[in-house]
Amino acid sequence: MLKDELEKPYFLSLKAKILAEYTSSYRVCPTASAVFRAFQLTPFEDVKVIIIGQDPYPNEHADGLAFSSEQRTTPYSLQKVLREVDRDVVHTSSLLEFKTVFPTNSLVKWAEQGVLLINPVLTVRMGVVGSHQSLGWQEFTMEAIRRSYADPRPKVVMAWGGEAHKIADQLTLNSAVDHLILKSGHPASGAHGKDKFSGCNHFSKANHYLYSRNTQTINWELYEKTQKNIR
Repeated sequence: MLKDELEKPYFLSLKAKILAEYTSSYRVCPTASAVFRAFQLTPFEDVKVIIIGQDPYPNEHADGLAFSSEQRTTPYSLQKVLREVDRDVVHTSSLLEFKTVFPTNSLVKWAEQGVLLINPVLTVRMGVVGSHQSLGWQEFTMEAIRRSYADPRPKVVMAWGGEAHKIADQLTLNSAVDHLILKSGHPASGAHGKDKFSGCNHFSKANHYLYSRNTQTINWELYEKTQKNIR
């Protein structure tokens, strides 16, 4: 889907900059093999939900999927995401049950069901937030998101935070399709003042939309369980 983008001058320039970063004395997140993991796990034809992040975590939590982590400790923004999933669609009754439903911080299970977990910027220097914002990733990722959105098969876009809202707004300009776009504050907003994410109900709304269009819904739980349609 994106082969032509990889051959454009802007991407060749970006590629040179990224290679220089990975071969420098800086440590770059995620590992080089995970940079395009979101596309590897969620092929174009399988995309049902697009969750727009920001930068990768600037530490060992970065695993190539927005908000996801392979580590045992849970990043603050992911804590908020999983708590909202629980409040919105799962409704566990105890901490033990919550840990049973969400035994991992990896969101690979979502990605394999058609959830494109995409950060507009795909790399970052370890410990330096926003350090790769100016390298040019946004042109590439915006085109990837735009082409996914242009596909007529039912899609839900979850835009969390101001930067994601801007991307979502661009998708609807002169668009021939009319997918569901859901907006809320960023999950990390509660750490810096008023929580503008909790209570957004995006996960149930996404499944209602997919179900209404005869499309398989997403099992938002992270342990193996028989898929159920949610009305």
